[in-house]
Amino acid sequence: MHFKDYIKTSFRNLSRRKLRTFLTSFAVAIGTMLIIIMVSLGVGTQNLVINSLKEHASITQIMVSPYKDIGTIEINMTTEDQKKWEENRKKNFKKLTQANLDKIKKIENVSDIKSLLYAQITKTQIGDKSGSSTTVEGYDLKYGVFSPSEIEAVKLKEKNKNIKPIIAGRDLNADDKDTVLIGQNYLKKMGITDYNSVIGKDISMAASLPQSPGTAPVQPLIIKAKIAGVISDKFSGAGSIIMSIDMAAKIQGYYKGDPNYFDNNGPDQLIVNAKSFQDVKTIADKIKKMGYGIQTYQSVLDQIKNMFAIFQGILAIGGIIVLFVAAIGVINTMIMSIYERTRSIGIMKAVGASKSNIKNLFLVESGSLGFIGGIMGILFGWFGTKILGFVFNIFIKSKGGTPTEIFSIPLWLVLGSLAFSILVTVTAGLYPAARAAKLDPIEALRYE
Repeated sequence: MHFKDYIKTSFRNLSRRKLRTFLTSFAVAIGTMLIIIMVSLGVGTQNLVINSLKEHASITQIMVSPYKDIGTIEINMTTEDQKKWEENRKKNFKKLTQANLDKIKKIENVSDIKSLLYAQITKTQIGDKSGSSTTVEGYDLKYGVFSPSEIEAVKLKEKNKNIKPIIAGRDLNADDKDTVLIGQNYLKKMGITDYNSVIGKDISMAASLPQSPGTAPVQPLIIKAKIAGVISDKFSGAGSIIMSIDMAAKIQGYYKGDPNYFDNNGPDQLIVNAKSFQDVKTIADKIKKMGYGIQTYQSVLDQIKNMFAIFQGILAIGGIIVLFVAAIGVINTMIMSIYERTRSIGIMKAVGASKSNIKNLFLVESGSLGFIGGIMGILFGWFGTKILGFVFNIFIKSKGGTPTEIFSIPLWLVLGSLAFSILVTVTAGLYPAARAAKLDPIEALRYE
């Protein structure tokens, strides 16, 4: 017999007991439907998280650290553990030298780089307005402050092609030494909303150390600069102050008690932008071979995908359990079919049908039940996600939120669910098929 003959015979046999076929397939359909709904919820949620990450940060970025992967210091660490962590940290330190920065800049498919050093100031003064403690970001200005990929990411997020990082004044350039950019949000906290009014004005920034009991007070460090521009609140740095890396190094050197801090330690971080997402891994691997620690959004995305793969598996368990329960129904249906068709099996064997012919026929019938149930389950699942998504968005709107798609049914889920339902029912049909194949033709012909 050819495979198409098995298919025709199977569907003809199943159509003789329509109600039983429907009920058995319906049980399979419920299991398939649950798999579709649960896994599509996991896929939809994963897509929401990943798309959100793509909007909030450039996925072409590679963060380079002078420290290799050393883990993070934890609150519950003992003094001895902290000491070991610090020793390991120093051992794995490699300065981001200017020579290596230039090498990284020349790596194929690197779009641009940014060299940063972070510090903290405790107080600022602009005219009669004073500001509180904030982070300062020092940039090597020959590489620039705002990369094209960062600007494009913000434009995509805000859906505004005309948005710019500087809303008043100008950006910093390589020749700037005693000029700074100040964030829009930081100015708001100071009570300044006329951003053009601060352009060209002096800003005084103070860094001070806390006084320890029994020690003489340390004089605060005062740094004065002119404001060149104001950073839009749509960009990173909107709550801080941006300056040259030399100025930030002076502040950090004050805290560390090291006037040559930058010469000894170099920048805290290097941000490398690849020309495309596909280039990220290749570039990151080359930088890692130079002895630096790296972190990419690609690795973050991989971690998220792994986490959601587990989540989707957990969600699918309910549907899988129902499918296996349905498999018991398939076994029962096929055994009943053997009793009803014992004489037919005897006749088939008498006219030359082999054991494998009989076995294959029953396996195809079992698989057909899975196919019918799988198709029904996919349709039920699709309608189910639409109804649940509609109800969810009504709830979100009632709370003032933005409607969104929390369900996503990719093609692999549809095909995988159908294949799995067929596999389960074929497996369930192995015992009845073997039993039918073993029937003695003479005894079968005598069966009433």
